[in-house]
Amino acid sequence: MVTLIILSDDAFLMQSIEEKIVATALAVKVIGNCYSLEDAIEVVKMLKPQFVLHDLDMRSYKLTNTITVLTIYNTQVIALTRNEQLFRELKKQRITVIILTGIYLDEIIEVIKDKIEKH
Repeated sequence: MVTLIILSDDAFLMQSIEEKIVATALAVKVIGNCYSLEDAIEVVKMLKPQFVLHDLDMRSYKLTNTITVLTIYNTQVIALTRNEQLFRELKKQRITVIILTGIYLDEIIEVIKDKIEKH
C-alpha cells in the first residue's frame, strides 16, 4: 500500500480527497494531514510517506521551493493549484501538478493511480 500525506490549509479539500480515495478503493493510505509546511516537514521526516499531495494555494504558502524541500526526504510531490500561471510554470519544470477547476477530485485520483503504477 502506498502512503500519502495531504498538505493543505483547506479542511474541506483534505476531507474530500480522503473520501474520494476511500470510495475508489485506491491502494493508498493517508497517513497524515498537515496544515502548514513546517508540520509537513516534521511529519514527512517521521512517517516517510511515498507521496505528498501539496496544495500550493495555501494562504501561508510562499513560493520558496517547498516542493524541493519535501523531496529531500525521498518523497514524491503532487502539486495542486488554482493558479494557471503557476500550473504552467510547474508543468515546464516537469513537476506533477493538477489545476483545481470545477470538479477536480476525479483528476486527483487518476494522477495518484498513475503515480502508484509507475512507483
